[in-house]
Amino acid sequence: MKPTRQNPIRRQKAAGHRRTATAALATVLALGGAGAATAAGTAAAAADSGSGSGTHATMQANPKVDIKTAATTAVKTVPGTVTSADLEGGSGKQSWKVDVIDAKGTEHQIAVDATSGKVTGNKVDQDNDADNKDEAALAKSAKTTLPKAVDAARAKTSGTATSAELEKEHGKAVWGVDVSDSHGTEHEVTVDDATGKATASTVDTHHDEYGKSDDHTASDPNGT
Repeated sequence: MKPTRQNPIRRQKAAGHRRTATAALATVLALGGAGAATAAGTAAAAADSGSGSGTHATMQANPKVDIKTAATTAVKTVPGTVTSADLEGGSGKQSWKVDVIDAKGTEHQIAVDATSGKVTGNKVDQDNDADNKDEAALAKSAKTTLPKAVDAARAKTSGTATSAELEKEHGKAVWGVDVSDSHGTEHEVTVDDATGKATASTVDTHHDEYGKSDDHTASDPNGT
């Protein structure tokens, strides 16, 4: 997550790792073809030197199964509300990790193969802590689905959505959607959960050797 986004109820994503990994994916998307192989190697090296291993770093451009299809597949497996979806890769294989909260408030982590679209894993989160209770309450009150949030984000910034997450920002429910455009620029688009409209877009314009970045946020009070 970018430093501009506050997310007290999510525990699974390490901020520095996600920033590095998503930037690496953006590079692969921009280069394509033969350049993608070189970019993928660079991405893997960046991930090895970062705070985690696996996600985004070894991904290829343009997964056959997009984020909306993965979310739809997940809820067919476990009926409920999708609260996040994240494209992950390892050893040349991509998959979507989709979090679904069922009617009882239990969180399920569904793995969907990004090539075949098949469900390859279904893990139940056994924790019953305050974070999970907050997530369950957020899911129960959600007004905008993940597919609609992704559509709103891509209407504002055209590109490939690689991640989407329902969260609280300054006490307000929003979707944070990561989109990599055709130039390889990463955008994190905020979509208001109540209205379903994109209200802000943060552009990650620069990464230095220490993983720091200069971010520019453009807000649209009218959501257009």
